[in-house]
Amino acid sequence: MSGQSTATPPSELAVSSTIRQGMETMFIRTTMGFLVGGMVGVVLARSGSSGARKALAGLGAGIGMGSGWTRTSIDLEEMLANKK
Repeated sequence: MSGQSTATPPSELAVSSTIRQGMETMFIRTTMGFLVGGMVGVVLARSGSSGARKALAGLGAGIGMGSGWTRTSIDLEEMLANKK
């Protein structure tokens, strides 16, 4: 053994934890956006023959994913600003 410590610095652990929580938030918000968009598609596009249902579900999923990423980005920026 060389006597060097391989412990991970607390700042790396904080970043890792924030990103992990952000990924969970993104997954939840993407799923919720997909479900809400799908429900809106069922209500607004009753015929089902057009791609409107799929488009609305995809739009909802995209909005949910963007919302989750934005929240994660804000959390990371705040955490890094507090470290200075």
